[in-house]
Amino acid sequence: MKKGQIKQVFVYGMTIVLIGFVLLIGVSSLVRVDDSKCQAEKITFFRQLNTMLKANVVFGREQQADIVKPCTYQAVCFVDARRVEAVQGTTDLAEFTNLKTGAPAYTLADPDKENIIITSVKNNVEMNVFLITEKIVEPVGFNEKIQLKPDSRYTLGVGGDNFPNYAFCIPARAGKFEFSLEGTGRSVLIS
Repeated sequence: MKKGQIKQVFVYGMTIVLIGFVLLIGVSSLVRVDDSKCQAEKITFFRQLNTMLKANVVFGREQQADIVKPCTYQAVCFVDARRVEAVQGTTDLAEFTNLKTGAPAYTLADPDKENIIITSVKNNVEMNVFLITEKIVEPVGFNEKIQLKPDSRYTLGVGGDNFPNYAFCIPARAGKFEFSLEGTGRSVLIS
């Protein structure tokens, strides 16, 4: 090989390394932007939910909620705030066993997803709004005004006199979560 040919190999090699480095930085930047966008969408979702709950706490006020789903989440699940507060610090968790699904219902295809919600409540994690994808259940916040209306369409749980359901899960339809809000004066019934 001649001296000029060896230089060309190094030039091509360095060019390939430089292009690879630029591509790596570009892809990682796009992933960070996508993560930031998703985080912003979750914050916006929870703010809209809180605004609707605050506006509908008035006794007898009813509203059909229509909130754009954040990111790639397929469902939102609500846990009755009274249930979260009742379980805080107790070891009697029998009401969370032998769960049944109401009909017609949105079911969590993976029992582990259902268990994440139950475990969150059992372990005194003050969260009662969960977003669900195919792979994960993500807690997004707590609102003390959330109560579940008996006979909700998409319920999970065995029920009881005080707490009709432990969770109310709503699948996304046409990119939105749609559910009803009914004010009770101190809280808002979700169905």
